[in-house]
Amino acid sequence: MTAKNAADSLKEMEARLHESEERFRQIVETIHDVFWVTDPDKNTMLYISPAYEVIWGRSCQELYARPKSWLEAIHPDDRDRVLDAAFKKQAAGLYNESYRIVRPDGSLRWIHDRAFPVYDASGHVSRVLGLAQDIAERHQLEFRLQEAQKMEAIGRLAGGIAHDFNNIMTAILGYCDMAKSELDRSQVLKEDILEIEQAARRAADMTGRLLAFGRKQTLMPVVLEINKQIKEILGLIRPLLEEDIELEFHPGPGLWSVLMDKNQLEQVLLNLAINARDSMTYGGTLKIQTSNQEVKGNCADPGLEPGYYVKISVEDSGAGMDQETLRHIFEPYFTTKSGRATGLGLATVYGIVKQSGGHVAGRSELGKGSTFEVFLPGIPGRRQAKTLPSLPAREPERDATVLLVEDERQVRQLARRFLNSQGYQVLEASCAEEALPMARSHAGSIELLLTDVIMPGLRGTALAKQLKASRPDIKLIFMSGYSEELESELKESGGMFLKKPFGYAELIAMVGEALSQTPPGA
Repeated sequence: MTAKNAADSLKEMEARLHESEERFRQIVETIHDVFWVTDPDKNTMLYISPAYEVIWGRSCQELYARPKSWLEAIHPDDRDRVLDAAFKKQAAGLYNESYRIVRPDGSLRWIHDRAFPVYDASGHVSRVLGLAQDIAERHQLEFRLQEAQKMEAIGRLAGGIAHDFNNIMTAILGYCDMAKSELDRSQVLKEDILEIEQAARRAADMTGRLLAFGRKQTLMPVVLEINKQIKEILGLIRPLLEEDIELEFHPGPGLWSVLMDKNQLEQVLLNLAINARDSMTYGGTLKIQTSNQEVKGNCADPGLEPGYYVKISVEDSGAGMDQETLRHIFEPYFTTKSGRATGLGLATVYGIVKQSGGHVAGRSELGKGSTFEVFLPGIPGRRQAKTLPSLPAREPERDATVLLVEDERQVRQLARRFLNSQGYQVLEASCAEEALPMARSHAGSIELLLTDVIMPGLRGTALAKQLKASRPDIKLIFMSGYSEELESELKESGGMFLKKPFGYAELIAMVGEALSQTPPGA
């Protein structure tokens, strides 16, 4: 090879090397992660990509001048762990750490950092390459997912407890009704029973809110125009506010309709308004706004599925709260209002909205107020709320036969006494498997099935379906304090619903209403 050929080959190699380095530079300067190269002892920073300045908020020149200055940005609680791992694991290829950094403006970022050793021809580590990623968004999504899973578990527990408690409350309230009817002559004793009854009703109200949080209520959704409904609810909110609190409503134009229980929408807004009122000790503004919102698949909030929503924002100018408080705000019995609240108001909001297929989120800052956003699945196109036409009524048959099916003994005995007191004939069973042969062997008519929904074996709705096949004119009343997916079952069955806990008046009124309905075509 001549000297000229050697020179040409060298130039070609240098050109290829320069081209390779240029491609490498373009790649590492284009990606959003930080690419870094150091010597094995970490005394020299050989390369740092420009993304370092974006993520760390510090200059690359400072890092070249002081190669260990990147450690100064690491959160004090994480620094020793990361420093120990850097010197012990990087050269071995085992470095894989997540940690927090504090930027010059005081903000925090979560970083995932990995390192890979590069060996020379003799097998020694000649340098260490690394890749650091900003995982703040991913970490936040993981945290929100964990919070959602925790709330789901708490909700299941709350719903289960409330279901059992409602049966107990039904018995207490019912026997209070029976005792009051026998004690007209003893005023003192009657007053004592009234106190027991009031305490039981407070307990029943509490279980209702637990069921709301646990998403186990029985809802009766209809198509609603949100702006119209909110205007009506404002009349309930205003009396709850102090005179120095201004109430504003900003209805969004062309709002989609939603499918929701009207009473539960009212409960959501009242609870949010009360929460806002309590945060504005020295007055302020409570602002309610509505708008349509389409959520795409890349939404930062994992609890909000892609789709079309009507958003209701409830904003106050109150004291606000720190992020730690905000993390727990939807948990049952969590409250910042010592001695003034049950801690179930926002938990109830959370449960109702979730059960309605929506999502609720809050944001707040100390001294600047709070905003809660409720997202309800929207129905494109405006539609009026639908109501079912009422059937003509007739006088109930007092000698009617009622098939009573309830697995809780106390509730069953109580309902039987209520019915017997009005002259109804009662066939009594503790489960569907006992009720079916009883109905088959009964020679006379059975005008009404009064059944619990959730029982061992066949559910009440399945029992009703079988009875309807042989007794098509039988009327149906379902009892429950716990809905699961009860709404769809009730729609299919066409029966009435009696919510537990119930008293004498509620049961007798509903039985009379059911028996007085004229069958279709009659």
